[in-house]
Amino acid sequence: MPSPGPPLPARTGAYVWAVGEPRFAFASTDGGATWTTSHPEKTDEPVAYWGVAFSSTRHGWAVGQRSIAASNDGGATWTTHTVATGFLRAVACTDAKHVWVVGSQGDGNLPLVLASSDGGTTWSEQHIATHCNLGSVVFVDSRHGWMVGQDADGPWCFVLATADGGAHWHVQYRAARTIQLAGLAASDTRHAWAVGWSQGAMDRTSGLIIAITDGGAHWKTQPSGHVGALLGIAFPDARHGWAIGQGGVILATKNGGKTWVAQHSGVNRDLRNATFSDLTHGWAVVDKWGLLATENGGRTWTVVLPGEPGRMVWDVAALNKACSK
Repeated sequence: MPSPGPPLPARTGAYVWAVGEPRFAFASTDGGATWTTSHPEKTDEPVAYWGVAFSSTRHGWAVGQRSIAASNDGGATWTTHTVATGFLRAVACTDAKHVWVVGSQGDGNLPLVLASSDGGTTWSEQHIATHCNLGSVVFVDSRHGWMVGQDADGPWCFVLATADGGAHWHVQYRAARTIQLAGLAASDTRHAWAVGWSQGAMDRTSGLIIAITDGGAHWKTQPSGHVGALLGIAFPDARHGWAIGQGGVILATKNGGKTWVAQHSGVNRDLRNATFSDLTHGWAVVDKWGLLATENGGRTWTVVLPGEPGRMVWDVAALNKACSK
């Protein structure tokens, strides 16, 4: 396993959360210098939490194996309820009231999209007109959002979009099964990106980045130059972004993805689920095992171990107090 780097400097008002298994959440209020651990309740099973999102320094949600957990105190305590047949992969929120959760139900071939407009007190199921597995979701406001998924009945992957909070979802991008999509990011209602990989001749895997600059009318491929799958992406604004993936790869752009340059991660494990709280402070999950952090826009990265040995980390979220909603 990678060795942890030097301790991160304490930053007042810099909040970070990580979730994983079995059934735990980490929280830091000083940019990752120190951590506290909490355990979502109301289950006797060693539940895995696969996704986490916070709309403010107090209000957040974690989702996983048949469970949605909510926190109103910055992750110190969690209230959990069970979704009987759901396997929930990802969560997005835009404020303390509007939350979306995606995953699958039944045998895994039926999509599951749950939405709440009251902070998670009540949830409604949103209709998706295809059998599919959903794996990532992002919203930029209470109306505009995107999801990525894989068609369970045919050789397709796709991006779904909504402009009415999820009351209606429609396909914006579709590709053959030689392409897989794994991560999603958006900076505003016009700019969004998805990453994954394409399988070519001789089983050669190439990193894939697709993007829109017009709200979704035209998804276009951006040249990654990477051999290997890309598994996560983050864009804190429309110009600055980071794509991460197999073997510790990190790619960065300063022009919305027209060109990408490699950054040195210092690890050779897979990276996924990137997040940036601003243009300099970012995080990525290291192969379900720990976190990678940067304090300088990716010029250098540090391995962080926010917890106990033997625990898996699945997702990370970060906010600065000044920009939280």
